[in-house]
Amino acid sequence: MKDIIRENIDSSNIVGRWERREFGTVTYFDFNGNGVFVTNMIPGEIARGKYTFDGDNLNLLHDVGFSIMSTHASINENTLNITLPNSSGMLLTLKKCDLQQNINTSIVSDLSTSDGVLSSIRVVEAIPLIYESADSFSEGFTNVSISLSKHGYIDKDGKEVIQFKYSDAKPFKNGLASVCSGLAQGYKWGVIDKNDKVIIPFEYDEIGQFEEGFASARIGGAWGLIDRNGKRLVWGYSEEVFFRQSEELAIYKRGEKKYDCINRQGKRMVTLKKYDFVGFFSGKLLDVRANSCYGFVNSNGKVVIPLIYDNVHWFSEGLAAVYFNGNHDKKRPTLSGWGWGFIDKANSLIIPLQYDSAYPFNSGLAAVSRHKEDKNGNKGWGYIDNSGREVIPCQYESVCSTFSGDFSLVKLTSGDAGYINKSGSRITSFDYDYGRSHYCFSEGLVNVKLKHGEMGYIDSNGSQVTPFKYDYAKPFSEGFAVVKVKLGTNEAKYGFVKKYNIFLF
Repeated sequence: MKDIIRENIDSSNIVGRWERREFGTVTYFDFNGNGVFVTNMIPGEIARGKYTFDGDNLNLLHDVGFSIMSTHASINENTLNITLPNSSGMLLTLKKCDLQQNINTSIVSDLSTSDGVLSSIRVVEAIPLIYESADSFSEGFTNVSISLSKHGYIDKDGKEVIQFKYSDAKPFKNGLASVCSGLAQGYKWGVIDKNDKVIIPFEYDEIGQFEEGFASARIGGAWGLIDRNGKRLVWGYSEEVFFRQSEELAIYKRGEKKYDCINRQGKRMVTLKKYDFVGFFSGKLLDVRANSCYGFVNSNGKVVIPLIYDNVHWFSEGLAAVYFNGNHDKKRPTLSGWGWGFIDKANSLIIPLQYDSAYPFNSGLAAVSRHKEDKNGNKGWGYIDNSGREVIPCQYESVCSTFSGDFSLVKLTSGDAGYINKSGSRITSFDYDYGRSHYCFSEGLVNVKLKHGEMGYIDSNGSQVTPFKYDYAKPFSEGFAVVKVKLGTNEAKYGFVKKYNIFLF
């Protein structure tokens, strides 16, 4: 397995033995003055080299090129064993080298992170804050700029891998990135690969990110879809063309009250002409509106849920949120109650029309709100399950529309904000700015802003893992996160922090 690297350094054929010693804040393993030392400058870092110890100072004389992140080192007879994870977020620099004569290095991948427990997460500034703008890492690269008109790409070592020559750039996706030329080429968009080879010529006014082999593109006022080779699959739409993730069909506006349903091969399946609003497919059903009433049609344009509601959300996890204002007429004589509730795909009312607001289901829960107090005196936002049971009482001023994994950002009536779990228990303090803190945990961390301070990161236990010193911070992606600091009234710089997963074995 590749998750764990275990290094055994056997000194049995040399006169001497390994000894564990302590010196101030440093724990080091010694073998005749040539060994491994462990320093707490960066928690868990181990470096190997020659050193001297004069009773007052531990002096590293010669770094022999071995630097790793580790959480466990032990001596077994004459063998020093170092066990370390090589999982997401861990950076290893492993070089073959001898400590002394015949001390051999052997690397054996024989464990996985399932043998260990994630103990903590460390975050350090890894790529200097020197850029005018920066985006999240994607496929090992990130687009940054050194001026407003000079964009390029760097790797996770901060090394320039694609020259700073573009006026704008987007993240890599599926090996391709959309970039914008400079003034000389008329600020046109094209597509490059990771070797900076032009794959699609610079002839578009806009190109989106490639998703599953397709990207939206625009020339003038006309939108369409192009494939990885630049072939136009569909063209001539007045709005951006894109597919929702995992959906096989999409809807695009081609004129006033004229919407096309197309598949991923660009084939037009049906044209919808009688609706003044069309949403998007979810679960093979499409929300539509005519004469101020909403319902659902299938991919053939056939109405499967009549247009009797005053508003709807898309289907999610088998249910759709629907709204009825209580105004009975000939079209909807059988609806009872008023407000938001949930129906299934047979148009059966599963959760009564009783809420003032509602969002689609996600991970088994849906956010709903009630303005009037219930029998327990609660009002506000909370969460229900698919049976309609209030799992988290409607008591918050604001909540996120969905849980991020097991957590959600919520706001009290006092204005204080913090995170709860799916049981409704608080997992953090409530000291955060609801509007600037991110709703979504990413790679075990979330970027938050203090109510009267700057931004930083906390883990799922609510523990602070960085100083709160950033003016702006983005979610983690591929072990890195974009951060920004202000240098003056009108100046700011972007860089990256990196996270390290620390496992115990």
